Amino acid sequence: MLIEDCESIFQWHPEMILTSTSPVTWQGFLMITIPSNAIEKQRVRLKLILPNYPLIHDAVLNFGKSYAFLQKQTFVTSVNDLIQKSSSSVSSFLRLLQSLISETIEEYNVPIDQSPTAILQDLKDIFESKSGVTLSSNSSLDTIKLSLKNIHIVLKRTNDNINPWNVISNDLPEISAFGSFHEKISSLTVITNKFKQQVERFDALWKVLSEIDKNCYVLDPIPARPCHLFRRIYLSQSLSMLITIDPLNPTSPPNLKFLGSDVDVQRQKDIISKNMCVSTCVMINNYQFYSYNLIMFITVANLQVWNSEKNILQNLLILLDISEFPSQKKQDDSVDDQNCMFTNEECCICFSLESDTEQFPNKICDNIKCRKHFHTKCLLQWLQAVAGNQVAFDHLHGSCPHCEENISCPIN
Repeated sequence: MLIEDCESIFQWHPEMILTSTSPVTWQGFLMITIPSNAIEKQRVRLKLILPNYPLIHDAVLNFGKSYAFLQKQTFVTSVNDLIQKSSSSVSSFLRLLQSLISETIEEYNVPIDQSPTAILQDLKDIFESKSGVTLSSNSSLDTIKLSLKNIHIVLKRTNDNINPWNVISNDLPEISAFGSFHEKISSLTVITNKFKQQVERFDALWKVLSEIDKNCYVLDPIPARPCHLFRRIYLSQSLSMLITIDPLNPTSPPNLKFLGSDVDVQRQKDIISKNMCVSTCVMINNYQFYSYNLIMFITVANLQVWNSEKNILQNLLILLDISEFPSQKKQDDSVDDQNCMFTNEECCICFSLESDTEQFPNKICDNIKCRKHFHTKCLLQWLQAVAGNQVAFDHLHGSCPHCEENISCPIN
């Protein structure tokens, strides 16, 4: 029931935050539309305490001190009547309350205070909340930094009285179910509560990613930030594995993507296929083995070999049939020439690690004495420029730019 109410309130009242479950308490702002000026909306600070949740009966409402006109006896009586008679959900009750406040503002023709004192009240509320969130700012209070467990979010003051804050820097991953932090922010109290909840929600995610960082040779991202949900780790000179963690279920099987030479990707496909329990009624394509684009994708959500009692690396070792992950490159696994102008991880054509579309080299020459890396886009352009190269099965075939052995590239 509480989860359903939270989802409904997030949809209809995005500035209300669940701050306590005993008693159930929502706190934040209601957006109020004035009938005489439907374009401009106003914000009313509200704290709703429900001692008999899910019943609205005997609910306690506290409004911000700036709204003295909401303390008038006629309005208080109307609110009490609404509380005692309401049999609807919390979200529906808040919508009825919005209408009542709107009518009251229209009746008394009193604008809601949007003065700088609101910011000071926000700051006071944060300091008194004992949330554990650290707040720092510049001398003019127009840039605010919130910090918790080495996770940070930075906000910049705007001239918008309704949504006075913009997020300019954010360590948290973007999850659509939680709403974006890059939207305009109505108050520091609202964003602080949301920030704290998400930092605590992602704690298990960061523990999983930290385990990968400590025990594997991570190729990408460098440096890793808390918002990154993936790690591309080194397996050999000709093969790497991209691990993407589900942020809402970080201990569940991740999505895997293998990047490397056709030979090594196929070999990895064969190894994993032996370790996967695939139902006879399910086509193997459902597990997303796509060798045609030189990358093997594996959705492991249905793997029966995944043991929830083991951590992610222990499960991956079993799945890949290896004893350990390389913590660094092996000396005998590298054929780098110290006189070369580029390393093996960089594209042999454009001499860059990242392409203009922020893609890493994902094609590797099959020749064991070459093993040069290429961006698919760079290799395709190279092969297209050479007359006589042939297309077969959606691949363009030609010669490696470095060793001139046979090489192919998807044309899609």
